[in-house]
Amino acid sequence: MHPVSAEPLDLQIYLESTLKPDDGLLQRLVRDTYAHTVHPRMLGGPVLASLLRVLVALRPPRRILEIGTFTGYTTIQLARAARDAEIWTCEPVEAHASIAARYLEEARVAARVHLALATAQELIPTLVAPFDLVFLDGDKADYPEYLSLVRPLLPVGALLVADNTLWGGKVANSAVNDARTEALRTFNSLLANDPEFTTSILPVRDGVTLAVRC
Repeated sequence: MHPVSAEPLDLQIYLESTLKPDDGLLQRLVRDTYAHTVHPRMLGGPVLASLLRVLVALRPPRRILEIGTFTGYTTIQLARAARDAEIWTCEPVEAHASIAARYLEEARVAARVHLALATAQELIPTLVAPFDLVFLDGDKADYPEYLSLVRPLLPVGALLVADNTLWGGKVANSAVNDARTEALRTFNSLLANDPEFTTSILPVRDGVTLAVRC
């Protein structure tokens, strides 16, 4: 999810032009998302998906946890890229989860995806370690809590990816102090100063954090 991309619009357009277009199923999912949800820009989008595919190719995961399914765009991208992986994903909004479930079935990846109608706080305590890849894209106000919750699930070498960590540039603006922006500042600081993670924030779209457990 992103409020405003940290990248200039012309650069966003150029980046998307370098990628293969989404197939028909994903294009329909995007159209359905814009037609039937209040905040369709919460979709991950093709640039983020391309980065996730590269990360998966570098070290194919067997178990993936995604916080924030929304309508399933990124979930499908992860499932297609990591063909031998099982994915656990959670979405607390029933209307969003319903769209995701339908497209996961149509994409023929539903058998490997455990979709929970739940918050991260409800799902994570039920899970058993380890997870090779955790992708955070839920409520930004909860990012510091997510970090605390997923830490026990991440063995050495596991990858944590978090979307929207630059938050439209708001994290760098000291005049902005709403709850989500402050939470993201806290999350970024926690990871940057945590000796158990090697971390980098990439200025891709709205900011993508990569952190390897060490």
